[in-house]
Amino acid sequence: HKDIYNILLSAMDYATITDSQGRRADLRHAIIIMTSNVGAQQMNRPLIGFDDSPRTKQAIFDEIEKVFTPEFRNRLDKIIVFNTLDKDSMKAITTKELRIVADLLALQNVKLTYSEDAVNYLSNKGYDSEFGAIPLARLIEDEVKEPLVNQLLQGTLFGKRVHLMLRKGQLMHQVKKLPDELPVSAC
Repeated sequence: HKDIYNILLSAMDYATITDSQGRRADLRHAIIIMTSNVGAQQMNRPLIGFDDSPRTKQAIFDEIEKVFTPEFRNRLDKIIVFNTLDKDSMKAITTKELRIVADLLALQNVKLTYSEDAVNYLSNKGYDSEFGAIPLARLIEDEVKEPLVNQLLQGTLFGKRVHLMLRKGQLMHQVKKLPDELPVSAC
């Protein structure tokens, strides 16, 4: 929004931001990092004509020139273009997110394990070429957390092991009782 650009211009020019009540925030020692999806749609579109190669970083810089004014762009120290996520990166992100869920469940005396197929399913389904891994969080919320939270609230998971696996293309939760002598820890 143009108002945000103006606030950021003020921050970059004068190292201060003033709120509607006249209070000023000192930004002399601040580092401002901004992210944007500007140009992300252009990266996956083929060029017009006989050339079917994907667009390059230049497409992103062209979009940046359209969206941001020259005075705004000139105050930026660096523009970094990130590559799209590969399958290995998506699997690592998925595994990290599942470990977070496992750690939360361990606090409730529930052990979460998952198969490689489940990780592959979530990483493939949670990937979007334009938005990267952002849809993954929603997918894990819908297909992993929500069903488990409902069972936790009903009290049916305490002291149990939940194993995520793929069956017939669907993510399944297999619940088994933990042996009494085994402590709960995330894996």
